[in-house]
Amino acid sequence: MRKFLILLLFLISCSQTAVQVDQPTGTLITDTSFQYINTDLNQDYENFTNKKTIIVFWADY
Repeated sequence: MRKFLILLLFLISCSQTAVQVDQPTGTLITDTSFQYINTDLNQDYENFTNKKTIIVFWADY
């Protein structure tokens, strides 16, 4: 039991931790805007404050 505890502590101390780095975007996403990937596979930003109708097609793979 003692060897198991020492082995467990050793494995925990040697485990790698993943650090996520958030990269700030240049545009602010609000309640009247959204960000999407266009057909050229680039991220695009759409503000629909002054639009009367918006249709969104959603595909989640």
